[in-house]
Amino acid sequence: MIKALSAAFSAVKGMVVMMLERCIDVLKKGKRVIYIAPSRELAEYIRQEFMTGFGGLINTDVIVIDELEQNCAREFLGTRRILPEDTGIMVLKEVMRNLDLEGKLHFYRKVYARYGLLQGLLSTIKKIKRQALSPKELLIKAQDTGDNILIKKAENLTAVFEAYDRKLEELGFVDMEDMARIAIENSASCTYLEDVELIAVDGYINLDRIDVKLLESIVQNRYIKVIGHVPMNTPFIDSFIEGEIYKDFAKIGAEIVKYDFSREGYFKKLAACLFTGERLKEPPSGIRVLNAPCVSDEIRQAAKIIKSLLYEKKTTLENIAVITGDVQGYRDYIAQIFEEMNLPMSMGKYVKLAAVPLIRDLFLFFSKGAEAVKDGITFETPYMSVDACSADSVGIAQIHGRINITDKITYYVEELINIIDGLRIKQKLNELYRSGRISSDIYVRDLKAYISLVDILIKIRQEYANFDIQVNSEDFLELFKRHIQEATISLKGGNPAGIKILDPDLLKGTCYDYIFFLGLNEGVFPKAPIKAGVFTSREKQLLAKLGVNLESPGWEHAREKIRFILSVASAKKSLFLSYRTADEDGSYIIKSPFLEELIFTAGIDKDSSAIMDKRSMRQRFSPDIGDAWSLNEAAEKLILGRFGQITDTSDKTRAETSKDNIDKAVSRISGESFDNAAAQLSEETLPPITGLFESLKERAGWLRW
Repeated sequence: MIKALSAAFSAVKGMVVMMLERCIDVLKKGKRVIYIAPSRELAEYIRQEFMTGFGGLINTDVIVIDELEQNCAREFLGTRRILPEDTGIMVLKEVMRNLDLEGKLHFYRKVYARYGLLQGLLSTIKKIKRQALSPKELLIKAQDTGDNILIKKAENLTAVFEAYDRKLEELGFVDMEDMARIAIENSASCTYLEDVELIAVDGYINLDRIDVKLLESIVQNRYIKVIGHVPMNTPFIDSFIEGEIYKDFAKIGAEIVKYDFSREGYFKKLAACLFTGERLKEPPSGIRVLNAPCVSDEIRQAAKIIKSLLYEKKTTLENIAVITGDVQGYRDYIAQIFEEMNLPMSMGKYVKLAAVPLIRDLFLFFSKGAEAVKDGITFETPYMSVDACSADSVGIAQIHGRINITDKITYYVEELINIIDGLRIKQKLNELYRSGRISSDIYVRDLKAYISLVDILIKIRQEYANFDIQVNSEDFLELFKRHIQEATISLKGGNPAGIKILDPDLLKGTCYDYIFFLGLNEGVFPKAPIKAGVFTSREKQLLAKLGVNLESPGWEHAREKIRFILSVASAKKSLFLSYRTADEDGSYIIKSPFLEELIFTAGIDKDSSAIMDKRSMRQRFSPDIGDAWSLNEAAEKLILGRFGQITDTSDKTRAETSKDNIDKAVSRISGESFDNAAAQLSEETLPPITGLFESLKERAGWLRW
């Protein structure tokens, strides 16, 4: 049986075989394997390969590096709990206040209560922990730079760091970044590592120092072998990883497996030449550079190309990936346009909780209380019509009056739950839906939003159950607001076999026939350096020279270049690169220097056919019915596109051309002729727009894949 499975597995091609065959040799002995991937996308791919080639995931863990830390440390936490990030900010604020009262806070004294500073301090503390440094070790490094301002900052940061850790211990919390340290201390006795013979580290270009120490500790205390693999070797990548992952593998004593994930071909050769100053001698193949005046048009162009590829049966959904360095900013547009085009995607349709009118109304009421009603503030939704329920109005005013004090966070949570119960939101939702005043879509959205809001309050209550620090109502509402802003609700689940929507980090180590890289603008990809924080870019560079990596701009920019190289190498047949010519506010925005590098390297600056002419907003709203690829587009272009009077007998050529264009467009949409709709448009008087749209909708169904 094992021989048959192994033979089937050997048929799988690519670099995965070389790594996984080593794993199979271990699994044959009845031992366990831990396979560490850099992204959940690659981890899922590896799991599928194990199931295809070995018949299952028995004795195999395919995880990311953070999960290794947690799995090794979890059994040693005792009664301690992992610290939620928002709780960390509240703890840090209390620590800063106490240090100020003791006269130990000098550098941040005037701004220590500001959320931005607290977030920056907490982020810096976490990065220092990832570097396996103690507060005093950081101070020594800062003193070695000889920079007086940096030294003063480090002195204050050391005091804050030490006080913060003491407070966490007092409250019974463990910072997530401390999990690796706990795992290192207990690697010899950790039950998670029992029967493990091999750890495979695949696809990483760098590791945090704390993870290197963890792997070193595991190798020293256990009979466990480590093998490592980087996704691709190019001159630029090699120049980076020599001082990063290869150096780390040498410390661990890991065996390095060299094999590129990308198959031989044009895009691998192109990727190898990027950022080397050399031009690819091979003529351009399968590259197209697009541009758009706005995000919506950028995505719409990509969706039309994807639909044409599918319509012509050139590929299938799972062989297409859409990449962007700003998934958060593009996600809503992608969901809306892909749904309109009936393009299934792996990403579900989500809406930000803070964008739901019901939630905005509730938060306004939480903030203003009965004053909102007295001041005549207009709410967006009918659920907040307090005048219709005068009995509610009195009770709510009394409840809200009790939260303007200083108390424990759990107290505020209970009061807000009472306020929500008093508003009877759920009952009003049901009544409005039954009476037909709201649609089923709005009902489902608002019900999910309501449940999500209550879940947030319950989660906060659980997180702060043993948190004795008292806060005022404004601080609590700010905490609650951040939870709301970070939350999303799912309106539609993703299709696992649909088009992949990824950021460059998630793409790492996987290949697709067609790749669409959107948002190739400066500041989007590569991302602009984050200027906020405790240390300036110059101070980070000074510390980097002494081996303290706090993600200096130069280091992070090099990583962005590698992400771009790997994204280009992930394409098999075609690569579509897109940038915007204007920002969403209409301001000018320039294309990414990475895109300029690719244009130069591929030599397509000499091949105008590969680069699209600059597209204007006028072209975006062009009435060309032949360019319609969705029912909405067909309706929009027929209504607004001047093709209505196609019975103009004085211009039969125009009429025939218009009808041909309509037929071509609709054949792509519905798969059948559009003669009936065209005939309806031939009447002297056009039907009302709504009627026209409904008739179009009736005659042309969605194109089903």
